[in-house]
Amino acid sequence: MRTVRFDPKKGYPVGPQLCYRCKSCKDIVPSEPPGGMGCKCHNIFIDVDYARISVKRDSDIELLESDVS
Repeated sequence: MRTVRFDPKKGYPVGPQLCYRCKSCKDIVPSEPPGGMGCKCHNIFIDVDYARISVKRDSDIELLESDVS
């Protein structure tokens, strides 16, 4: 996996190869989970029913992209 730069003010990227890592609790959350999902410390939550990503502290997240082979 590699880190991808993005600007949270322009939105949170979503895609099958993308996930978010919380720098606080180190959890990794897929950007397109099958159901609502978040990290242990509740900094990141992805609500699939409303198609939105909630982040409490933008400075504590990283966007990761898996390598496509």
